[in-house]
Amino acid sequence: MPINPMLVIWADEIVVMEEYMQSIVLEITSNHVPNPKIRCLGIPDEYEYMDDELQQLIQRRFFSV
Repeated sequence: MPINPMLVIWADEIVVMEEYMQSIVLEITSNHVPNPKIRCLGIPDEYEYMDDELQQLIQRRFFSV
């Protein structure tokens, strides 16, 4: 789903896969949301859709605090 300021206002937290995506979120929302809560999982975009290894990485990184 494409991100827009209304989704950011609605969200409690935004989760991105790579660091550069944080910059994109901030750029899109800078005039609407002062400090959105963004968490970066640090997972490069090199996996196929629904790849088993990708799903395991997301589980580990998303649920580790």
